[in-house]
Amino acid sequence: MSWVYYSLLVAALTVLAAIPLERSLALLGRPIRVAWGGAMLAGLAIPAAGLALVALGGTASVAGLVEGVPGAAGMVVALSPLAVGMTPTATGFFERVEILFLSAWFGSSVILLGMLLASRVSLVRDAARWLERSLDGERVLVSEKVGPAVLGLVRPRIVLPAWVVDGSPESRSLILAHEREHVRAKDPLLVFAAVVACALLPWNAPLWWGLRRLRIAVEMDCDHRVLRSSSPGVRRRYGRLLLEVGRRSPRYLPSMAAFSEARSSLSRRVLQVVAPPPRHAFRRASVLSGFGAALLTAACLVPGPDGSSEQPTEVEEPRPAIAIPALPASAAPPTVEQAPAVEQAPAPRKAPEFTPFTKGPGILNPSEVVALLEREYPPMLRDAGIGGTTHVHLFITEKGVVTDTRIGASSGHAALDEAALRVAGVMRFSPALNREQPVPVWISLPIAFRVDTEQRETDGTAVASEPAAGEIAASPRDQTELSAAPTFTPFTAAPKMTNVEDVRQALEREYPPLLRDAGIGGRALVAFFIAASGEVERVLIKESSGSEVLDEAALRVAATMVFEPASYRGESVGVWISLPVIFEVH
Repeated sequence: MSWVYYSLLVAALTVLAAIPLERSLALLGRPIRVAWGGAMLAGLAIPAAGLALVALGGTASVAGLVEGVPGAAGMVVALSPLAVGMTPTATGFFERVEILFLSAWFGSSVILLGMLLASRVSLVRDAARWLERSLDGERVLVSEKVGPAVLGLVRPRIVLPAWVVDGSPESRSLILAHEREHVRAKDPLLVFAAVVACALLPWNAPLWWGLRRLRIAVEMDCDHRVLRSSSPGVRRRYGRLLLEVGRRSPRYLPSMAAFSEARSSLSRRVLQVVAPPPRHAFRRASVLSGFGAALLTAACLVPGPDGSSEQPTEVEEPRPAIAIPALPASAAPPTVEQAPAVEQAPAPRKAPEFTPFTKGPGILNPSEVVALLEREYPPMLRDAGIGGTTHVHLFITEKGVVTDTRIGASSGHAALDEAALRVAGVMRFSPALNREQPVPVWISLPIAFRVDTEQRETDGTAVASEPAAGEIAASPRDQTELSAAPTFTPFTAAPKMTNVEDVRQALEREYPPLLRDAGIGGRALVAFFIAASGEVERVLIKESSGSEVLDEAALRVAATMVFEPASYRGESVGVWISLPVIFEVH
C-alpha cells in the first residue's frame, strides 16, 4: 500500500507541474502535448524506478550480529527478549483492507481493459460495413455518425461521417487537414497507450486527469498546426467548424484521436483559434517553466516506499510464546575482586551507566507484566502484523523500585516505544546485590511486541528461567560437560570477537548469490562453544533461518570468527554463546 500512496503523490506533483509547463509551451508556440505526455510518463516512471531500485539493490549485513561484547561493535551474548506474542484469531484489519484493495484493483483493470477491447472490436466490426472513398487525394472511410476521427494504431485510417462528405469543400478540407495531422504525429498510438496506462492503474486519479488534459492538448496542437499552414482569414471559419462538429458528433471515442473530442474541451480550442498573439511571451514562459521545473523536482525527491527516510526496523521472526527472561545488565559486571564494597547506596544516576553488582535484580510480577504487554500492544499495529523490539534502560533502587525508564534503542515505531515504557514502569524487582548489600543499578531490558503465526498447544505463559549472562553462579562446571550441548555458563567477563572485519567479508562472500539476487534473506541463530583457550570448538544452528542454504552459509561464517576467551573471576573458562547471523538485502 505504501507504493500506492507514493505513486499517487508523485503523479499529483507531475500533473500539477504540467499546468505551468503547458502554458509556457503555448506562449512559445510549441506543442503542448509534450507537457502532458511527459507528466504522465514521469508519473509512471518515477514510482516504477523506485520500486525497481528497491528490488535490485542488495548487500549482506553484519548489523545486529550481537551487541554489547566489549571491543566488537554491535556484539552481545544473545538472550531472549521480554516479548509478547499475540496469536491472531482472524486476519488483521489492515491486511483485509489491502486484500480488498488489490482485488478491486485487479477487477477494475480487467473490466476497463475489457471495455477498451470491446470498443475496439466494435469499431472494427462497424468499419467493415463503411464505404471507402477518395476525397481530396485521401482514402477515407465514410460512416453514418462516427467521426471525424482516426481509426487504427499501426495503419491508421481517417473516418468521416456522411454529413462531412456531403458538406462544403472548404469545411471538408479543414477537417481532413486536421485528421492528417493526427496521423502524421501518431496521435492514435499516444492516446491509446495513455488510456491503457490509466486502465492498469484505475485508482490513480491524477493520471486520469492527466489523460483528459492530454487528449485536449493533442487536439489543440493539431488545431495550431492546421491554422499555421492556412491563410489568416480561415480562423473564424475554423472556430465555427469546431462548434458544428461538436454539435453533430454525439459519439465520444475514448481510445481514438478525434476532431470532435469531448464537448467540454471545445471552448478552450475555440479560444485558442480566435485569441490574439500573446504579449511578453518569452518572459512569462520563463517564469512558468520555473514553477513547473520546481514541481517536477519535488516529485523526484519524494521519499520512496523503501522507508529510506525512516529508521530501519529489524523484523523479528514470530515466536509462539510470551517470555520474560532473566535480565541482562547494561554491561558485563566486573569480577568480584574489582567490585567495590558498597557501604552506602549511591544516588540515582543522571543517565544510564554501568553499575557494579554481584547478583542481578529479578522480576517479581511476571504475570502482571505479561497481561500489560498484551493490553498495551497498539491494536492498529497488532492487527497489521507489525511488531518491534525496544531496548529500555531502567533504574532500580536498592528497594527494587523502578524510578526511571528511558529508551536505549528504538523499535522504529513511536507507539511501540511508548507502550514499552508503560510496561517497564509497572515492573517490580528484587534488588540487585553487591557482596550481599542491596544496591541501585541501571539495567537494559529488550521489550518485544510481535504477532505469532502459530497457536501454542497450551495457553500458558512461559517465564524463562535462564540466568542473565552477567549473573555470577557458584562455580563453573567441568569444561568437557559444558561442550556437550548448549547450556548456561557463568562468567564475569564476556568473550570478545577480534576479527569483526573478516566476519563482514565472510558474510558478503558466503551470501548465496541466487538468494541475494532474488532479494531473499534470513536470520540464523548460531550457538558457539568457546573453549578456555579462545578457540571455537563447536558450532551449531540453534534457530534455523528457514533455509538450509542460508543455515549452511551461517555456519561457514561462524567458522571464521575468532574470540578472546571469557573469564570467571580472572580465570579463562569455556562458555556457550548465541549469535544471530543475518543475511539481508538493502
